[in-house]
Amino acid sequence: MYTLMIAMNICSDGKPVSSSILADLQHRYLRDPANPLSQLQYHRALWRLRDYDRYQYILRRRCFALPEPDLKVRVEAGQVQAVFCLPEGSELSPQPSEALCIEEHFEQIARALRTDPASVRVEYDSVSGYPLSIAVVAEESSLELAYLTA
Repeated sequence: MYTLMIAMNICSDGKPVSSSILADLQHRYLRDPANPLSQLQYHRALWRLRDYDRYQYILRRRCFALPEPDLKVRVEAGQVQAVFCLPEGSELSPQPSEALCIEEHFEQIARALRTDPASVRVEYDSVSGYPLSIAVVAEESSLELAYLTA
C-alpha cells in the first residue's frame, strides 16, 4: 500500500461563495449525493468558484517498503511552481509525479471514476471543495493511493 497525505495551506481566502450559489451548485450537481461522480462535479465546481490563485501543500508519501521524504508543493495560477524536499527544504528538479495542482488531483479522481467507480473513495473539504482524502485501489496491482489531510 502506498499512501499520500496532503496538508493544505491556501494563501488567500479565495472568492466568497454565497449560500444561494451553493444551493444552485447542490441542485445542479448533487441530485444523487451518494453518487461519486456527482460529488466530484459539485466539489470541483466549488473549488473553481473559490478561484484560489496561490496555495501550497505538504505531501507525505508513505510506503511499507521505503519511507520517502515529505514534499512542499507550491502552486500559482494553476501550475506547480516549485517542489521542495522536507525537512531540509532543497528544491527538486525534476518535480516528482505526485506533485500536482488540485485541478490535476480532480482529473485523477475523474479518470479513476471512469475506470472503476467502485474502487474510488473520496472526501472533500466542504468550504473550498478540494479533496481531503482520496483512496484508489487498482485491481491489477492491489495498489491503494490515499490523499489525506494531516
